[in-house]
Amino acid sequence: PHSGPSCLTRLNPGSLRSLAAVDAPATFLPGSPWVELVVSAAPTLDRLQLAILRPDVQNRWPEVFARLAEALVEARSLNLSVLEIRGLHFPVSCGGFLSSVVKACSRTLRELRVDFVDTVALSSQEGTGQVEIDDADFWEALVQVPSLEALHLAGLRTSPRTCK
Repeated sequence: PHSGPSCLTRLNPGSLRSLAAVDAPATFLPGSPWVELVVSAAPTLDRLQLAILRPDVQNRWPEVFARLAEALVEARSLNLSVLEIRGLHFPVSCGGFLSSVVKACSRTLRELRVDFVDTVALSSQEGTGQVEIDDADFWEALVQVPSLEALHLAGLRTSPRTCK
Protein backbone atom coordinates (compact mmCIF):
# COMPACT_ATOMS: atom_id res chain seq x y z
CA PRO A 1 0.00 0.00 0.00
CA HIS A 2 1.08 3.53 -0.73
CA SER A 3 -1.21 5.22 1.79
CA GLY A 4 0.46 7.25 4.48
CA PRO A 5 0.67 5.96 8.08
CA SER A 6 -1.79 8.66 9.15
CA CYS A 7 -4.57 6.59 7.55
CA LEU A 8 -4.22 4.12 10.42
CA THR A 9 -5.15 6.73 12.99
CA ARG A 10 -8.43 7.41 11.19
CA LEU A 11 -9.75 3.86 11.73
CA ASN A 12 -12.33 3.19 14.43
CA PRO A 13 -10.36 1.18 16.99
CA GLY A 14 -13.48 0.40 19.04
CA SER A 15 -14.50 -2.43 16.73
CA LEU A 16 -11.18 -3.64 15.33
CA ARG A 17 -10.81 -7.39 15.94
CA SER A 18 -7.89 -8.21 13.65
CA LEU A 19 -4.89 -6.16 12.54
CA ALA A 20 -2.30 -7.41 10.07
CA ALA A 21 0.64 -5.27 9.03
CA VAL A 22 2.61 -7.19 6.44
CA ASP A 23 5.51 -5.27 4.94
CA ALA A 24 3.52 -2.10 5.49
CA PRO A 25 5.69 0.99 5.93
CA ALA A 26 3.75 1.76 9.11
CA THR A 27 5.31 -1.37 10.60
CA PHE A 28 8.94 -0.42 10.18
CA LEU A 29 9.01 3.36 9.87
CA PRO A 30 10.63 5.20 12.78
CA GLY A 31 8.09 5.81 15.52
CA SER A 32 5.97 2.79 14.51
CA PRO A 33 2.68 4.55 13.66
CA TRP A 34 0.65 1.35 14.20
CA VAL A 35 1.32 1.37 17.95
CA GLU A 36 -1.40 3.91 18.78
CA LEU A 37 -3.92 1.79 16.91
CA VAL A 38 -2.95 -1.34 18.86
CA VAL A 39 -3.24 0.50 22.18
CA SER A 40 -6.64 2.04 21.42
CA ALA A 41 -8.02 -1.19 19.91
CA ALA A 42 -6.80 -3.39 22.79
CA PRO A 43 -10.26 -4.14 24.28
CA THR A 44 -11.54 -5.61 21.00
CA LEU A 45 -8.32 -6.69 19.25
CA ASP A 46 -8.27 -10.48 19.08
CA ARG A 47 -5.56 -11.09 16.45
CA LEU A 48 -2.36 -9.19 15.66
CA GLN A 49 -0.01 -10.05 12.85
CA LEU A 50 3.24 -8.17 12.23
CA ALA A 51 5.46 -9.19 9.36
CA ILE A 52 8.56 -7.61 7.90
CA LEU A 53 9.71 -9.70 4.98
CA ARG A 54 11.63 -7.10 3.01
CA PRO A 55 15.38 -7.85 3.29
CA ASP A 56 16.34 -4.15 3.31
CA VAL A 57 14.49 -3.39 6.57
CA GLN A 58 15.30 -6.44 8.74
CA ASN A 59 17.47 -4.19 10.92
CA ARG A 60 14.26 -2.44 12.12
CA TRP A 61 13.15 -5.43 14.25
CA PRO A 62 14.68 -4.18 17.54
CA GLU A 63 12.62 -0.97 17.41
CA VAL A 64 9.49 -2.86 16.27
CA PHE A 65 9.81 -5.33 19.16
CA ALA A 66 10.48 -2.55 21.66
CA ARG A 67 7.42 -0.57 20.48
CA LEU A 68 5.26 -3.73 20.46
CA ALA A 69 6.27 -4.56 24.03
CA GLU A 70 5.54 -0.97 25.11
CA ALA A 71 2.17 -0.96 23.33
CA LEU A 72 1.02 -4.23 24.88
CA VAL A 73 2.11 -3.17 28.36
CA GLU A 74 0.42 0.23 27.91
CA ALA A 75 -2.82 -1.23 26.54
CA ARG A 76 -5.74 -1.38 28.94
CA SER A 77 -7.93 -4.50 29.02
CA LEU A 78 -5.87 -6.35 26.44
CA ASN A 79 -7.78 -9.28 24.88
CA LEU A 80 -5.25 -10.48 22.32
CA SER A 81 -5.58 -14.21 21.75
CA VAL A 82 -3.51 -14.69 18.57
CA LEU A 83 -0.13 -13.07 18.00
CA GLU A 84 1.89 -13.75 14.88
CA ILE A 85 5.30 -12.22 14.18
CA ARG A 86 7.11 -13.08 10.95
CA GLY A 87 10.36 -11.94 9.42
CA LEU A 88 13.58 -13.08 7.85
CA HIS A 89 16.20 -12.51 10.55
CA PHE A 90 15.38 -12.58 14.26
CA PRO A 91 17.89 -10.34 16.05
CA VAL A 92 19.56 -12.09 18.96
CA SER A 93 19.12 -8.90 20.99
CA CYS A 94 15.30 -9.19 20.82
CA GLY A 95 14.92 -12.24 23.08
CA GLY A 96 14.04 -10.02 26.05
CA PHE A 97 11.44 -8.11 24.06
CA LEU A 98 9.85 -11.38 23.02
CA SER A 99 9.40 -12.43 26.64
CA SER A 100 7.96 -8.98 27.49
CA VAL A 101 5.44 -9.33 24.67
CA VAL A 102 4.33 -12.77 25.88
CA LYS A 103 4.04 -11.55 29.49
CA ALA A 104 1.93 -8.57 28.44
CA CYS A 105 -0.72 -10.72 26.76
CA SER A 106 -0.39 -13.88 28.87
CA ARG A 107 -3.89 -13.62 30.36
CA THR A 108 -5.66 -14.10 27.00
CA LEU A 109 -3.04 -15.51 24.61
CA ARG A 110 -4.09 -18.79 22.96
CA GLU A 111 -1.80 -18.91 19.93
CA LEU A 112 1.73 -17.64 19.41
CA ARG A 113 3.55 -17.86 16.09
CA VAL A 114 7.09 -16.52 15.81
CA ASP A 115 8.30 -17.38 12.35
CA PHE A 116 11.75 -16.33 11.10
CA VAL A 117 14.30 -17.89 8.78
CA ASP A 118 17.18 -17.58 11.24
CA THR A 119 18.60 -15.82 14.29
CA VAL A 120 21.30 -13.25 13.66
CA ALA A 121 23.57 -10.81 15.44
CA LEU A 122 23.02 -7.28 14.15
CA SER A 123 26.29 -6.03 15.62
CA SER A 124 29.68 -7.48 16.55
CA GLN A 125 28.87 -6.93 20.26
CA GLU A 126 26.07 -9.50 19.95
CA GLY A 127 28.47 -12.20 18.84
CA THR A 128 29.29 -13.95 15.62
CA GLY A 129 28.69 -17.35 14.15
CA GLN A 130 25.85 -19.37 15.64
CA VAL A 131 24.24 -17.01 18.12
CA GLU A 132 21.50 -17.97 20.60
CA ILE A 133 18.83 -15.81 22.13
CA ASP A 134 18.75 -15.40 25.90
CA ASP A 135 15.54 -17.39 26.24
CA ALA A 136 15.14 -18.25 29.93
CA ASP A 137 12.64 -15.41 30.49
CA PHE A 138 10.81 -16.30 27.27
CA TRP A 139 10.18 -19.90 28.40
CA GLU A 140 9.20 -18.68 31.86
CA ALA A 141 6.71 -16.26 30.27
CA LEU A 142 5.23 -19.09 28.17
CA VAL A 143 4.78 -21.24 31.28
CA GLN A 144 2.66 -18.42 32.75
CA VAL A 145 0.20 -18.45 29.79
CA PRO A 146 -2.76 -20.46 31.14
CA SER A 147 -4.65 -20.95 27.85
CA LEU A 148 -1.90 -21.49 25.28
CA GLU A 149 -3.30 -23.85 22.64
CA ALA A 150 -0.84 -23.42 19.77
CA LEU A 151 2.84 -22.54 19.70
CA HIS A 152 4.85 -22.24 16.50
CA LEU A 153 8.50 -21.20 16.71
CA ALA A 154 10.66 -21.18 13.61
CA GLY A 155 14.10 -19.72 13.12
CA LEU A 156 14.69 -18.88 16.78
CA ARG A 157 18.02 -20.25 17.90
CA THR A 158 17.23 -21.01 21.52
CA SER A 159 19.69 -22.16 24.13
CA PRO A 160 20.09 -25.92 24.70
CA ARG A 161 20.97 -25.11 28.36
CA THR A 162 17.69 -23.42 29.29
CA CYS A 163 15.17 -26.25 29.78
CA LYS A 164 17.26 -29.12 31.11
